[in-house]
Amino acid sequence: MISPNFNRGLIINAQGIKLSDFISYDLKSQHKYDSIEKNTSFHAKLVNSTKNNIGLSADDLDHASTTDIFLMVQCIKVELVIKKEAIKPSDELINKIKEALKHHHKLMDVFNDYGYFLPKRITLGRKIYGMTYLSIDKDLTVHGDVEWTALDDFSESKLEDYLRSYNFDLSYFETTNGELIMKNKIKEWIKDCLECNIDSLQVNGCKELYPLHEIFDLSLRQEVEYILGINMTNESTISN
Repeated sequence: MISPNFNRGLIINAQGIKLSDFISYDLKSQHKYDSIEKNTSFHAKLVNSTKNNIGLSADDLDHASTTDIFLMVQCIKVELVIKKEAIKPSDELINKIKEALKHHHKLMDVFNDYGYFLPKRITLGRKIYGMTYLSIDKDLTVHGDVEWTALDDFSESKLEDYLRSYNFDLSYFETTNGELIMKNKIKEWIKDCLECNIDSLQVNGCKELYPLHEIFDLSLRQEVEYILGINMTNESTISN
């Protein structure tokens, strides 16, 4: 069983997009998610600091002369595919929704806590960041991403070459858990990524989203949609 907290909704606010701190759904007992083990690959990307930190909608940089940006280096090992019919809302979410329906103005508070959307596809691996303040040109969005496969022997020197090409000077990186990885320890981080157990992987990114309320049973969904003013004939699926 993979242990990352992937059963969380996505919260969207002025600070960007993040995973909820609360459990939004569980898997039905008769279903399992599809786990696709991928060839381990490493990716480096320059991302605008105003974007989210889970890899969603972070494929482009704002066209500006200067900006706070961070370098994101991630190792991708597994992709989870979670079908809508395989999941059910968590008991705690349902209880919160039912209570909020008694006080309509509190309904959005629940979505603010548990998320507005659920991802169908989730990539798992490891990720580190380094922040800087750079002058960028309009071509950076085209040439800012690079990928190495394990067979290419992604190494400290190759990362150094990438940093040098953008005058990106970093003494350390930071993990999603706040741990500092000094630049001279990158080789150890790479080795750990290649050898780590699948149970220790973290959520790297999410895509193919749909609204959280679509996993409710029909009667509850109709109540929620009525309050939110959602037209049931206009079901939407958001893909990123």
